[in-house]
Amino acid sequence: MKKNGEKWTDKDGYIHTRINSYAVLEHRHIWEQNYEKIPEDFMIHHKNGNRGDNHIENLEALSRKGHGHRHLLPNRIRIKYKTEKFKVLPTTEKNIQFCKRTKGIVINNGP
Repeated sequence: MKKNGEKWTDKDGYIHTRINSYAVLEHRHIWEQNYEKIPEDFMIHHKNGNRGDNHIENLEALSRKGHGHRHLLPNRIRIKYKTEKFKVLPTTEKNIQFCKRTKGIVINNGP
């Protein structure tokens, strides 16, 4: 068992820390220490893309939808399926046809 204050990095590059016997994501903890409790439908985004850089200047609160849009690349289509799974593909005629064949719905074309 890890001790209070002990930190570790997970396989996705997020830093965790133990506070009062609870494992918490460090970037979320830092945000709440500087601002307020994070609303349920919001996420904390690393502006520079480095999940290990938890300086408050590198963090911003975004809605889940806004966060998803931030991670879409230009010239990409995002396809939603009935199973709630998503696929992000380059915008090409071949991929648009794939979307139609698999009954996916293009929900946006990126930012």
